[in-house]
Amino acid sequence: MEYFEGVPREELRPFVRAVWSLRAAADPGGGLDRIVPDGCPEIVVNRADRFRRLTAGGGSHEQARILLVGPLRRAIEIAPTGVVDLLGVRFEPGGLFALLGTPVHELADVDLALRIAAPRLRDELVDAARDRDPVRALREIEVALLKALERRGRRVRGGTGLVGSAVRLVRSGPGGIGGPDGLAARLGIGRRALERTFRQEVGLSPKLYARIDRLQRVLASLEHAGPDPRWAQLALRHGYFDQSHLIRDFRLLAGSTPERHLAERTELASCFEPRETSHSSNP
Repeated sequence: MEYFEGVPREELRPFVRAVWSLRAAADPGGGLDRIVPDGCPEIVVNRADRFRRLTAGGGSHEQARILLVGPLRRAIEIAPTGVVDLLGVRFEPGGLFALLGTPVHELADVDLALRIAAPRLRDELVDAARDRDPVRALREIEVALLKALERRGRRVRGGTGLVGSAVRLVRSGPGGIGGPDGLAARLGIGRRALERTFRQEVGLSPKLYARIDRLQRVLASLEHAGPDPRWAQLALRHGYFDQSHLIRDFRLLAGSTPERHLAERTELASCFEPRETSHSSNP
């Protein structure tokens, strides 16, 4: 399997957290891959065999070639059906709203064909992805995104407004903002105004986004935790009350206990989990 993750060009960084590519000759896992929420919507260009996404009740649906994935509130399971060749754009919270202007809460837990939300951008991404070299194709995709942002008049504002400030505060460390009320106070606005803005631009509540970010920091720290992580210490380090609190959040957001998650994590799914050395924030 070949996975590449790169920092986007400077003009896109207020809106885009990362661009990435993933290639594998055949189904790399032989089963289901569990994808854990990270608070970031994505656009994915599939240049090979389709993926299937499991739905409630044990059903599934085939995902589109040019796919818009809204922010997740809980883990999902996907399955490749053959050869894997993906190009992706992982947006900053608020970045997709800047690009499309669509209220992001309407996209939470949803994946849909990009032609439904942005047909012109979809066609531009098809053209951009024609280069078989993934790095060059990603650079062309960045050009297409810049054009789309310019059409919306969004050159410098993404990530520098209320949402960008809130996200930076949340990501600055565990337990330091005092929940949604403390976050709103730090930003000098009312809690309801903060929640309305998050709902529209991020698609999640501030409280849920903070919980997802905390879980992502736990996952990043597992990179150096060894085969037998000290869960109680990890819990306290990342602002949980205790180990039980960490396990409850794991069950809710990741769909499993921490031990089961590590045991069942596939090579493909691990590509989309954070690492401490690459867990970037808005400039």
